[in-house]
This record gives sequence, structure tokens and C-alpha cells, in this order.
Amino acid sequence: MTAPGRVDSLPMRLVLVALATLVLALVLGYEPTIGRTFRTTFPEVESGIRIAALPVTIHDLTGRVTRMELAAPLAQAITAEGRFEPVEGQPNAIRVEWLGGACESHVRAVLHSEGELVTLAMQSSRSLGGMLGCVAAGVARSLIVHFDEPIPTRQFRFYGPVG
Repeated sequence: MTAPGRVDSLPMRLVLVALATLVLALVLGYEPTIGRTFRTTFPEVESGIRIAALPVTIHDLTGRVTRMELAAPLAQAITAEGRFEPVEGQPNAIRVEWLGGACESHVRAVLHSEGELVTLAMQSSRSLGGMLGCVAAGVARSLIVHFDEPIPTRQFRFYGPVG
């Protein structure tokens, strides 16, 4: 008979060790390396309310990204789901825009492909400290992602960091 609170089975111990390792990795900010990684940061803004700097990381599993850059949002009515469009005069670039929040602490994205379809999927995270002292305000964000060759918009999908 096992005492209360004690785990004797090997599979259960392995699950608990894996879970503890994952929690520790998240607390320490560990970020696994997958694909080629591109990083940039939206700067802190003070305009009536303080909006903290926002790091953005894209993991490129396609090997097609050459760089990314911050851009001023174009759309007046951006939604949390986001939108994308080609960049005029830059056939190898696609602009992605979304409505983020002042409480975000990091945005991570994965770019992957299935056949001819290329998908950029983002997820935002919020820090506990940011949630406690944060004003709920929408913030328009825009990035330009540059590729090694043009990607037709009919073959591109973008999922903003709704969260």
C-alpha cells in the first residue's frame, strides 16, 4: 500500500518529472530552438498610458525567411485575428498586422509549410506582473517578413496572436 501523496509507479514518476521540467523551463524563460529564429522588439511607448516593449520571435521551419522588420500599421480597423497583404514594390515581402494588447509580454510565431501553403501562426503571452498592473488597451502591430522568393498571397495564411 502506498502512503498518501507518494508516487511509486515509474510511469507516473516520469510524468511528474517531465511536468516539473516543463514548468521550470517556462519559469526560467527557456525557448526551444526550432528552425531558424528571427527576433525584433516593438519599442516601449508612452502616450497617456505606458505600453511596454514587446519582443517578437519567429521560428522559420520553411527556411524561406531572410529577415523581418517593424512597420507602422496601415489598416485603421485591425482585428485580433490580424490580416496580411503584399508589400508594394517588394515582391518577396508580406506585411502582417494584428491588434495586440498593452498586457502582452512576448509574441512567438511559427512559420511552416504544407505543400504550397505557407502558414504564419502567432501566440502572445502575458507576464503575471504585466497583467496585474496593465491597462486593457488594444495596440496595432505590424511586421514585414521578407522571404527568399515571392509567396503568392493565395498560398499564405496568417493567424494572429488571439489569446
